[in-house]
Parts: sequence; C-alpha cells; structure tokens
Amino acid sequence: ARHIWMSRKKAFSYFLSHHKDGAGAFARLLKLELSSSSKVSGEVFLDSDNLTDLDFLLDVVAFQIEKLVILVTDKIFFRPWCLAEVAVAE
Repeated sequence: ARHIWMSRKKAFSYFLSHHKDGAGAFARLLKLELSSSSKVSGEVFLDSDNLTDLDFLLDVVAFQIEKLVILVTDKIFFRPWCLAEVAVAE
C-alpha cells in the first residue's frame, strides 16, 4: 500500500505571546511589521485581534501555529495564560 503524506498548512505563521502591560504596544507594532513583510506568507496571531473564544486559545497555540514568538518582559512568566501558551506550543 502506498501512503501519501500531506502536510496541512497551519492557520497562523506566528503567534505573539506577550504581557499586555509590558509589551502590548510592541506586539501591535511587531504584528504590523510581520504582516506587511513579503517574507511572511501566513497570518500573525495577536490576541486582541484574533482571539474570539478563550476556551480555544491553547488549541490554537498547540495545533494552528508555525512559530511562537515570546515577547519577554519582567512579568510574562507570572501570567498563567502566557505560561500555558509556552507549555503547549510544539
């Protein structure tokens, strides 16, 4: 039997993980830059733009992103959701 492997394209090229107070404005700027780059072929996930259901956030990180970008600030690793994003990313 012949098996054909088909790769499924992920919904997002990048997921920007950040603490809003420490890097919210920078995350917005980075999304604009990445989105306008000809080298980025997919969407860039920023929670304030793309998050419609908090229950599915970790599923998006685990299964629908190519690259996780962690915008490290002094408070990011004290935020439960930010830690969860890092923990479930493949």
